[in-house]
Amino acid sequence: MPLDQTSELQFLPELPDVLNFEPVVEQQMRNGSKVEGHFWTVNPLTDRVIGTSKTRHKPRNFVEMWNSLDAGLAASDLDVSDCDVHIHDGPDGATMRASVVLKRYDFERVVGEPTKLLVKVADSHNQTVQRVVKALLYRLWCENGQSSIHENIGFSQKHTINQDPIKLGEVASSWPEKLMKEAALHAKMRTLKVSDETTLDFFTKNIATSRGVTGVTVNKQALKETMEIWKGYRSLGPTVFRIYNTLTHISSHVEAKTKGTNLHRKIAREEQRIEEVLRGNDFQKLLAA
Repeated sequence: MPLDQTSELQFLPELPDVLNFEPVVEQQMRNGSKVEGHFWTVNPLTDRVIGTSKTRHKPRNFVEMWNSLDAGLAASDLDVSDCDVHIHDGPDGATMRASVVLKRYDFERVVGEPTKLLVKVADSHNQTVQRVVKALLYRLWCENGQSSIHENIGFSQKHTINQDPIKLGEVASSWPEKLMKEAALHAKMRTLKVSDETTLDFFTKNIATSRGVTGVTVNKQALKETMEIWKGYRSLGPTVFRIYNTLTHISSHVEAKTKGTNLHRKIAREEQRIEEVLRGNDFQKLLAA
């Protein structure tokens, strides 16, 4: 059953009706017999299967998570009096993403360009996206700069756990201070020079190289596309900041290139991949130069 949202929310808008439902978990059947250990997750609004699992997965209405987030923001020290909220629903309501830009927080003095505090939210009923709430720097001239360099500024949980508003409020209250440290790193990266050779080696190793049973391979097409993105940021000069912009461009400009691609899942994977690169030894060495 859909949940009433109007009595709960203080700051955030209501979720779209297509996301307001309690998923139904059903035993999988084949030829009239149970398929032991296998279950379907069904959207009762459409009567369509939106996920499968080998355990009795217990997804909950997205509204519960959304209301907890709103209550957590209310319990925090954050100023949420002026914010922009954008909500995106995935196919058949199986996934959702949202962004909340808190306009009262401005990091322009440190970053060198208009930058606000962005809260990103993601969740799914089909286990393709881990439930996550995190804060990032949002640079207004583009969507780059949405990957944390040093630490997770937020938290994630398994889908069987609901966010505790009080705990969320405590975590959210620390976001401005932590993001100020991230902003200082942005300023530092603008001053760190790096050669074209080092740049090429970095992208080859961290973006275009994969390791499999047949050994190490370099995806030349991926490397070519990465270097084209890097060339697009030539105005930033031969700096670590230019490398950083190239990486965050990859994670924040994700497209579904083939029919049937789960875009929400692909976005989550790309963001995770780039964050791992940013926190990896090779990028940290560039920062320490």
